[in-house]
Amino acid sequence: GQAASAAPLALGDVSAGVLAAWEPVALIGSFGLVPAGLARGLFFAVRIVLLVVASLTVTYTTTSTELTDALGFFLRPLKRLGVPTDDIAMVFSLALRFIPVTAEEFGRVHDAQWARGASFAEGSLWERLRAWQTVLIPLFVGLFRRADSLAVAMDARCYGAPDVERTSLAPRAFSGRSGLVLAVGLLACIGLAVWL
Repeated sequence: GQAASAAPLALGDVSAGVLAAWEPVALIGSFGLVPAGLARGLFFAVRIVLLVVASLTVTYTTTSTELTDALGFFLRPLKRLGVPTDDIAMVFSLALRFIPVTAEEFGRVHDAQWARGASFAEGSLWERLRAWQTVLIPLFVGLFRRADSLAVAMDARCYGAPDVERTSLAPRAFSGRSGLVLAVGLLACIGLAVWL
């Protein structure tokens, strides 16, 4: 038992810290509380909460255009290796733009089918699946139609023309303030990784 506890933790294992020495507490019958398991569970819960808070902070303080510009900036060194970084940033931008468009289109088609009498919550499983089929098929047809219109618009603006350097409406430069924010963010990530 002592040799096993002295063994190093494997990748993904989490130390229970102070609670590792506590004995399990029996509650009702075979059910009980294991302090080491509670510590590990809290550890992963805190990690998930921090991840969600960080994601919400980024999405609430940064526009989709700024996210796309940042992605293009960070991928720029790969351009020397022949990686189409501008196209990757554009695909990312279009994917972000299509999320609210898809949600709006889904709501519109769902409401239209519901007004026509489609029953989404009643009947057998097969009948409900057939009702949702009347939503999903028009949704995908509408999205493909939008994507086709977007492709025609991009082609009309000569997107992807060879030997053409892309320009930006508001080119951004990496300032000292940006470097300071990046350094503080990296230090915070390293500190959380060591602490957690």
